[in-house]
This record gives sequence, structure tokens and C-alpha cells, in this order.
Amino acid sequence: MFKIITILFLIFSISSCNTSQSKKQDPNWINENTYRITVTVKPKANITDIQKRRARCKEHAIITAQYEILVAFRNYYQLIPDCGCGNSPIRVINPAFRPILKNGTTISFAFNKQKCVLTYEVKNRNLKKFVKEKLYTIKQENK
Repeated sequence: MFKIITILFLIFSISSCNTSQSKKQDPNWINENTYRITVTVKPKANITDIQKRRARCKEHAIITAQYEILVAFRNYYQLIPDCGCGNSPIRVINPAFRPILKNGTTISFAFNKQKCVLTYEVKNRNLKKFVKEKLYTIKQENK
């Protein structure tokens, strides 16, 4: 009886484990060149003019989307290990990435009194490769 329980336990344990390691894919990547994100922000309550409120909400949503893209891209970047030479490397955003992020496109924008929802898209040739390899440049800290 003990052998049967042990065998059943082993079979159950093996069948419940996923032996193939599938990479977790980010659904925001449309393809190798395009990354799309949707953000929701609340409009400022102290702005009463509806047109100004809508415009400010859209500006805030675009800035939020750009920030969220940058945060998401940090997770993809392959970090360069410390050289061990006593100088700490300082990682700064590659200047070539700034126009890519700033020149993104608003795909959709919905606004009401409680919230606004914006879909923002960043496109560039080989964007995924750029993010993985060249998002940051390294500056050596002078001591």
C-alpha cells in the first residue's frame, strides 16, 4: 500500500511540473519593432474647464505611458557586470533612446470625468534588440 501511495505521489508530482521552460512573453510587444502600452490616469479635480481638463489629462497620460515603457524596458536590458576595477559604472539612458520614446504615437484616447485611458505606441527598427543591448550607456565614475 505504501508503495502505491508513493508511486501515485511521484506520478502526480511529475505531471504537475512543467519541464519545459517557456519564456514569459510580454503581451505589450506587438512585434520586434513595436511596443504598445495602455495607461489609465485620473484628471485633476481642480480644473473646471472641460477642454483644459481633457488636454491636461492627455498630457499626464502620455508622460505616464512614457515612464511605464521605460520601467518595462529596464526589465529587458541585459545588465553589464561591474568590472571590479574600483570605479563604479554609472548606467545612463542611451541618448539615442530619448527621441524613440518621445516620438511615440497615441493610438487611442478616451476621456470622461473620472478617468482617461490612453494607448501609446513606440516604434523603431529593431526596437527589441536595442532595448536588450543598448538601452543604457556606461559612464565610469571618476573618484
